[in-house]
Amino acid sequence: MATGTDVTKVKLALIDPTLSCFGKTLLTLSGHDGYITAISFSNNDSLLITGSLDNSAIIWGMDINHRDTYGKVLARLYGHIGHIADACFSPDCNLIVTTGLINFKPDALYGVIIWRLDSTNGEYTPIKKLVHYLQVRSIRFSSDGKLLSTLCSDNIAFIFNSDINSEDFGRKIVKLTKGDNSWIQKYPNNK
Repeated sequence: MATGTDVTKVKLALIDPTLSCFGKTLLTLSGHDGYITAISFSNNDSLLITGSLDNSAIIWGMDINHRDTYGKVLARLYGHIGHIADACFSPDCNLIVTTGLINFKPDALYGVIIWRLDSTNGEYTPIKKLVHYLQVRSIRFSSDGKLLSTLCSDNIAFIFNSDINSEDFGRKIVKLTKGDNSWIQKYPNNK
Protein backbone atom coordinates (compact mmCIF):
# COMPACT_ATOMS: atom_id res chain seq x y z
CA MET A 1 0.00 0.00 0.00
CA ALA A 2 1.26 3.48 -0.81
CA THR A 3 0.01 6.66 0.84
CA GLY A 4 0.93 10.29 0.44
CA THR A 5 1.78 11.48 3.92
CA ASP A 6 4.01 13.96 5.66
CA VAL A 7 3.17 16.55 2.99
CA THR A 8 5.75 15.70 0.31
CA LYS A 9 6.62 12.05 1.00
CA VAL A 10 5.16 8.72 0.00
CA LYS A 11 5.14 5.92 2.58
CA LEU A 12 4.91 2.26 1.62
CA ALA A 13 3.49 -0.23 4.11
CA LEU A 14 2.44 -3.88 4.14
CA ILE A 15 -1.29 -4.49 4.14
CA ASP A 16 -1.28 -8.27 4.81
CA PRO A 17 -2.70 -8.54 8.37
CA THR A 18 -1.26 -12.05 8.74
CA LEU A 19 2.29 -10.67 8.74
CA SER A 20 3.90 -9.44 11.93
CA CYS A 21 4.99 -6.17 10.26
CA PHE A 22 1.41 -5.32 9.11
CA GLY A 23 0.97 -1.56 8.71
CA LYS A 24 4.61 -0.71 9.38
CA THR A 25 6.36 1.68 7.04
CA LEU A 26 8.76 -0.21 4.79
CA LEU A 27 10.05 2.64 2.69
CA THR A 28 9.65 6.41 2.51
CA LEU A 29 10.05 8.11 -0.87
CA SER A 30 11.10 11.75 -0.98
CA GLY A 31 11.33 13.81 -4.15
CA HIS A 32 8.39 16.19 -4.47
CA ASP A 33 8.40 19.81 -3.36
CA GLY A 34 4.63 19.98 -2.89
CA TYR A 35 1.80 17.95 -1.41
CA ILE A 36 1.24 14.51 -2.97
CA THR A 37 -2.00 14.56 -4.99
CA ALA A 38 -1.88 11.29 -6.97
CA ILE A 39 -0.46 7.79 -6.41
CA SER A 40 -0.75 4.72 -8.63
CA PHE A 41 1.11 1.42 -9.04
CA SER A 42 1.72 -0.22 -12.41
CA ASN A 43 -0.18 -3.48 -13.02
CA ASN A 44 2.88 -5.58 -12.19
CA ASP A 45 3.77 -3.43 -9.14
CA SER A 46 7.27 -2.77 -10.51
CA LEU A 47 6.64 0.98 -10.89
CA LEU A 48 4.87 3.68 -8.89
CA ILE A 49 3.84 7.10 -10.19
CA THR A 50 3.14 10.04 -7.92
CA GLY A 51 1.78 13.48 -8.77
CA SER A 52 2.14 16.62 -6.73
CA LEU A 53 1.30 20.27 -6.24
CA ASP A 54 4.83 20.93 -7.54
CA ASN A 55 3.42 20.37 -11.08
CA SER A 56 5.43 17.20 -11.65
CA ALA A 57 4.93 13.46 -11.72
CA ILE A 58 7.63 11.07 -10.54
CA ILE A 59 8.10 7.47 -11.65
CA TRP A 60 9.67 5.33 -8.93
CA GLY A 61 11.27 1.89 -9.22
CA MET A 62 9.39 -0.60 -7.05
CA ASP A 63 10.80 -3.96 -8.18
CA ILE A 64 12.40 -5.45 -5.07
CA ASN A 65 14.51 -7.70 -7.32
CA HIS A 66 16.28 -4.65 -8.75
CA ARG A 67 18.00 -3.18 -5.70
CA ASP A 68 19.80 -0.55 -7.80
CA THR A 69 16.48 1.11 -8.74
CA TYR A 70 14.17 0.06 -5.87
CA GLY A 71 12.74 3.18 -4.24
CA LYS A 72 14.65 5.45 -6.62
CA VAL A 73 13.41 8.17 -8.97
CA LEU A 74 13.47 6.74 -12.50
CA ALA A 75 11.97 9.77 -14.24
CA ARG A 76 10.36 13.10 -13.50
CA LEU A 77 7.65 14.33 -15.87
CA TYR A 78 6.93 18.02 -16.43
CA GLY A 79 4.20 19.22 -18.77
CA HIS A 80 1.40 20.62 -16.64
CA ILE A 81 1.31 24.19 -15.39
CA GLY A 82 -0.70 23.21 -12.35
CA HIS A 83 -0.79 20.33 -9.91
CA ILE A 84 -1.18 16.74 -11.09
CA ALA A 85 -4.71 15.63 -10.21
CA ASP A 86 -4.29 11.98 -11.22
CA ALA A 87 -1.83 9.69 -12.98
CA CYS A 88 -1.75 6.07 -14.08
CA PHE A 89 0.07 3.51 -16.22
CA SER A 90 -1.30 1.60 -19.19
CA PRO A 91 -1.47 -2.16 -18.55
CA ASP A 92 1.81 -2.75 -20.45
CA CYS A 93 3.52 0.31 -18.84
CA ASN A 94 4.39 1.75 -22.27
CA LEU A 95 2.06 4.71 -21.69
CA ILE A 96 1.48 6.98 -18.73
CA VAL A 97 -1.32 9.51 -18.44
CA THR A 98 -1.31 12.54 -16.17
CA THR A 99 -4.03 15.11 -15.71
CA GLY A 100 -3.95 18.74 -14.66
CA LEU A 101 -3.91 22.29 -16.00
CA ILE A 102 -2.22 22.45 -19.41
CA ASN A 103 -2.86 26.08 -20.44
CA PHE A 104 -4.23 29.22 -18.82
CA LYS A 105 -4.17 31.85 -21.57
CA PRO A 106 -6.64 33.09 -22.65
CA ASP A 107 -8.81 30.58 -20.74
CA ALA A 108 -7.91 27.83 -18.33
CA LEU A 109 -7.66 24.50 -20.13
CA TYR A 110 -7.38 21.26 -18.28
CA GLY A 111 -6.34 18.07 -19.88
CA VAL A 112 -4.63 14.77 -20.04
CA ILE A 113 -1.10 14.32 -21.26
CA ILE A 114 -0.27 10.91 -22.70
CA TRP A 115 3.40 9.99 -22.29
CA ARG A 116 5.11 7.18 -24.23
CA LEU A 117 8.07 5.11 -23.11
CA ASP A 118 11.02 5.45 -25.49
CA SER A 119 12.58 1.99 -25.39
CA THR A 120 15.91 3.31 -26.67
CA ASN A 121 16.59 5.54 -23.67
CA GLY A 122 13.96 4.46 -21.12
CA GLU A 123 12.43 7.95 -20.92
CA TYR A 124 8.80 8.95 -21.22
CA THR A 125 8.00 11.71 -23.72
CA PRO A 126 4.66 13.51 -24.20
CA ILE A 127 2.92 12.39 -27.39
CA LYS A 128 -0.65 13.68 -27.07
CA LYS A 129 -2.73 16.20 -25.13
CA LEU A 130 -6.45 15.62 -24.67
CA VAL A 131 -8.07 18.97 -23.86
CA HIS A 132 -10.91 19.33 -21.35
CA TYR A 133 -12.57 22.54 -20.22
CA LEU A 134 -13.02 21.44 -16.61
CA GLN A 135 -10.64 19.74 -14.23
CA VAL A 136 -10.15 16.04 -14.89
CA ARG A 137 -10.35 14.28 -11.51
CA SER A 138 -9.77 10.70 -12.54
CA ILE A 139 -8.22 8.76 -15.44
CA ARG A 140 -8.02 5.02 -16.09
CA PHE A 141 -7.08 2.66 -18.89
CA SER A 142 -9.23 -0.30 -19.86
CA SER A 143 -7.75 -3.71 -19.07
CA ASP A 144 -6.46 -4.10 -22.64
CA GLY A 145 -5.09 -0.53 -22.75
CA LYS A 146 -7.08 0.42 -25.84
CA LEU A 147 -9.47 2.79 -24.08
CA LEU A 148 -8.87 5.67 -21.71
CA SER A 149 -11.63 7.07 -19.51
CA THR A 150 -11.61 10.51 -17.95
CA LEU A 151 -13.95 11.89 -15.30
CA CYS A 152 -14.32 15.66 -15.04
CA SER A 153 -15.30 17.79 -12.05
CA ASP A 154 -18.87 18.12 -13.43
CA ASN A 155 -19.21 14.29 -13.33
CA ILE A 156 -19.16 13.98 -17.11
CA ALA A 157 -16.95 11.17 -18.37
CA PHE A 158 -15.27 10.72 -21.73
CA ILE A 159 -13.83 7.62 -23.34
CA PHE A 160 -10.92 8.01 -25.76
CA ASN A 161 -9.14 5.64 -28.11
CA SER A 162 -5.75 4.97 -26.47
CA ASP A 163 -4.56 2.31 -28.91
CA ILE A 164 -1.27 3.82 -30.02
CA ASN A 165 -1.26 1.67 -33.15
CA SER A 166 -4.64 2.97 -34.32
CA GLU A 167 -5.02 5.90 -36.70
CA ASP A 168 -7.80 7.06 -34.34
CA PHE A 169 -5.40 7.31 -31.37
CA GLY A 170 -6.58 10.08 -29.05
CA ARG A 171 -10.01 10.37 -30.68
CA LYS A 172 -12.95 10.85 -28.35
CA ILE A 173 -15.26 7.86 -28.69
CA VAL A 174 -18.09 8.92 -26.44
CA LYS A 175 -19.23 11.42 -23.81
CA LEU A 176 -21.11 9.98 -20.84
CA THR A 177 -23.48 11.97 -18.68
CA LYS A 178 -25.36 10.81 -15.61
CA GLY A 179 -27.67 7.92 -16.46
CA ASP A 180 -26.37 7.62 -20.04
CA ASN A 181 -25.68 4.05 -21.14
CA SER A 182 -25.90 4.64 -24.90
CA TRP A 183 -22.15 4.09 -25.20
CA ILE A 184 -22.76 0.35 -24.81
CA GLN A 185 -24.39 0.31 -28.22
CA LYS A 186 -21.84 2.70 -29.75
CA TYR A 187 -18.84 0.70 -28.58
CA PRO A 188 -19.98 -2.94 -28.32
CA ASN A 189 -16.54 -4.43 -27.70
CA ASN A 190 -16.10 -2.51 -24.45
CA LYS A 191 -14.71 -4.67 -21.68
